[in-house]
Amino acid sequence: MNLSLLMAAASGLVIGNSLFFGAYIWTLDRRNRLSNHLLALLLFALALRISKSVIIILFPYAPDIFPAIGLIGMAAIGPFLYLYLRSIHIDSFSFGKKAWLHLLPSFALAAALPLPFVDEPVIYRFYQFVVAQIFVYLLLSIQTHRYYSDVNEADSLKRRWGYLLIGGSFLIWTAFFAQLIADTFLLYLIATTVAAFVLYGVSFWVMKNRLVFKNNGRLNKLNGNAEGLYQKIEQAFEHQKIYQDPDLTIDKLADTIKSQSYLVSLVVNEKFNMSFPELINSYRIEEAKKMLQSEETRHLSIESIAYESGFNSLSSFYSSFKKMSDTTPAEYRKQFQS
Repeated sequence: MNLSLLMAAASGLVIGNSLFFGAYIWTLDRRNRLSNHLLALLLFALALRISKSVIIILFPYAPDIFPAIGLIGMAAIGPFLYLYLRSIHIDSFSFGKKAWLHLLPSFALAAALPLPFVDEPVIYRFYQFVVAQIFVYLLLSIQTHRYYSDVNEADSLKRRWGYLLIGGSFLIWTAFFAQLIADTFLLYLIATTVAAFVLYGVSFWVMKNRLVFKNNGRLNKLNGNAEGLYQKIEQAFEHQKIYQDPDLTIDKLADTIKSQSYLVSLVVNEKFNMSFPELINSYRIEEAKKMLQSEETRHLSIESIAYESGFNSLSSFYSSFKKMSDTTPAEYRKQFQS
């Protein structure tokens, strides 16, 4: 079989997989519905871009309209990646007017398609712009994911998931960028194959780590053991003071109480009515408050108290304390000084 036809067939399969998987994620009735919708749209955008490549491989002399349509999806890859990462880290995230601004390039490309001057040279200029745009959003995505992973002390699964998406998107961007340097048919095939394998890899990781789209509200999967697991978690925090471990993750907690990470996540969300980072921070802040009130720890600086409470970042300590106490640690300490 011709190599180009084989690659086109493989890419066609991944397009179908992305559309099906994206549709499934979109229909999930979960608490993180907005995040699921954004991830589904990211998959749709990638599928649209790869569809354009498959058409070009199979029909090299296809009209310019097909590359132009592919660029619409391509221009949405970076924004949807960035917005999705913000949505999984920021509880109050909403798709407001500012979010729509990120999609202006895609809307502009869609509006320009019927115009008579949109020919091959113009499309190539658009392509250059979109490649640069994706790179900018990759940088923003890395900065966002790193910052909020540290501030919110995200569990290892969420941290790995975010970096996997960024890494996969970077590989796809590298293939797009290479096409700008050497626009050959072989490189076009390679770029399409890279994008296809990235989508397969992401889909495989999601299926292997089902937690990404797990409905945190369905404790029936615990088979009646929710209360027992809740007590174990509470004991680990109340008596073992596991929250004082600055590197505590949901995986570590699960190992400590001899359970599975996704079950611990379910119980934390439902029984404690908060996310895992919020649960850790609530205990750490209460510990810090006790130390700020006590005469025995009066000699300790606020920074020392932050680290003693389990925080590994002063910025995270101050922001969490302010959020939960509506005051600063220094102002709180003054209330108990005679």
